[in-house]
Amino acid sequence: MPESGNATAGCTADACPPISAKDGPITTNIHTVDFTFGQADLGVVGQTGIPAVKVGHSVRFWNEDTAADVWHTVTACALPCTGPTKVNYPVADGGGGTPTASTDFESMETGYGLFWEPPKSQLGGNDPYNMQWVGDGAYWDFTRTRQASTASTARHESMRGVIKVVS
Repeated sequence: MPESGNATAGCTADACPPISAKDGPITTNIHTVDFTFGQADLGVVGQTGIPAVKVGHSVRFWNEDTAADVWHTVTACALPCTGPTKVNYPVADGGGGTPTASTDFESMETGYGLFWEPPKSQLGGNDPYNMQWVGDGAYWDFTRTRQASTASTARHESMRGVIKVVS
C-alpha cells in the first residue's frame, strides 16, 4: 500500500531529540482531551515541566474525548519517543503482555462505543454494569513500582506525552 512507504529509518540523535524539559508538579491525574495528553503532552512540557508521579502512587489517565465517542489508549513507547510520526513510529512497545502485569503500561482502549458500552466490555463480552464498567469507559489507573521516565503514545499516533516517576 502507498502509505507503507511512509516509514522512518529509525531513531537517531537528530531525528529523535531527548526531552529536555524541567521537572513539573506532582500529579495524580492526566487528562487526555482534544487529542492531547493535557499537562503531560510533549507540546507543553517544555513550558510547564514533566508531570511527576510518586513511586507506588496511582496516576489516573482520563479520556475526556469519550463524550464525542473517541477512544484512546495509553501505551508506553521507548524514550525519547520524540521522532516524527511515521507508519512504523512511534512503536507502542512498553507493555508486558497483559493488562494486569505490574510492568505493563497499556490501558487497552478507553472510551465508550456501541450503546455506551466500554470497548473493553465489547471485546471481552458482557461485563455487568458496575463501577469498573464505568471506569473502563472513562479512565485508566496505573501504579509504577520504580523510578523512571515514561513516554507514552496513544491510539492516535500524533498524541504523545511523558511522565516522570519519582521517589
